[in-house]
Amino acid sequence: MTDNPERAEEMLENSGIPKEDAQLARKHWQYDLEPADRDSLKSAMNTLKRSAFISGVIGLGLATALTFRFRQSRAGILRSFHSNLAASDKPARLIYESGREEAVHADLPRAVRPSSVGAAFSYGLAGFAGFTLFADLGGTIAMDFAKREVERDEGRKERIERAFRGWNADMLRKRADEMDKGEGSPFPLMPRRTLF
Repeated sequence: MTDNPERAEEMLENSGIPKEDAQLARKHWQYDLEPADRDSLKSAMNTLKRSAFISGVIGLGLATALTFRFRQSRAGILRSFHSNLAASDKPARLIYESGREEAVHADLPRAVRPSSVGAAFSYGLAGFAGFTLFADLGGTIAMDFAKREVERDEGRKERIERAFRGWNADMLRKRADEMDKGEGSPFPLMPRRTLF
């Protein structure tokens, strides 16, 4: 939430949260919290977003570098394999115990050669995994720092908890009224629309 009403309206419209729920949240944001409380929550949220993004980018870089090293090592092993295979005798026929003979046509070096599709898949998967893992790790660490920042002032912590409890109670009352009227979701604790 923001103190600028036009910006707040734009954020609420783009959030995917039902308008009534967003207005209820804004009411508690504006009337239950002091400006210092709102600034503290905004600062904590910015810390969380910034930390998750930076650690995600670091994870993406590390995962890409590790994938590059892994693919280089694999290429070295395959080069060694190909040179040893070229220097040795290759089987031309396979003779079974029954006496049947079959020609061997397998081109093993071609079958184990790295491909561009495999490279793209490796880099994509490793990059996604690294970004996700490090972003979650950074977000978890930042959440602890943000929580400590918000809870540093005992009065602020109590006001924020009271505002959240009030919003939560209002939401539950609203859902109960909808259920009594036969409207809304049959699962009141599940959102009607998600943020994604």
